[in-house]
Amino acid sequence: MGRIVGIDLGTTNSLVAYVDAQTGQPKCITGPYGSTLCPSVVSLDPDGSVIVDGLASLRALNRKLGTTFALDGPKTLSGLIVEKLGDIPDAGVNFSLDGQRVEVLQVQDRAVKVVKLLPPVGRAAPAALQSSGEQASSIS
Repeated sequence: MGRIVGIDLGTTNSLVAYVDAQTGQPKCITGPYGSTLCPSVVSLDPDGSVIVDGLASLRALNRKLGTTFALDGPKTLSGLIVEKLGDIPDAGVNFSLDGQRVEVLQVQDRAVKVVKLLPPVGRAAPAALQSSGEQASSIS
């Protein structure tokens, strides 16, 4: 029988746990940087694009991806986009945001839901994630 895995995909942070076959207790999986708690990301694409939740913390994006989003205003990527554009953009809009090229992928309920950070992303995205080919991984 396979392992039972649980994923807590939060807006800002996520973790993955499984039920240990010997103890019957849940065990959190440690990520590539030694922590069980990982910032949320939707996808890391082979071309270097990073797809993130619109509610991703700017501080976490700066820390994990090396982006340079200003931290003296809105706290989320969605908030920064709305501040820059003055309104909720339509899906498909591309623009530069604090030196990072972005594309709005999904807008729902008058909020930016999903954003693609176009390459190069910050420090060109963590090499560990790119080389491992992980798709639903850690960052945001």
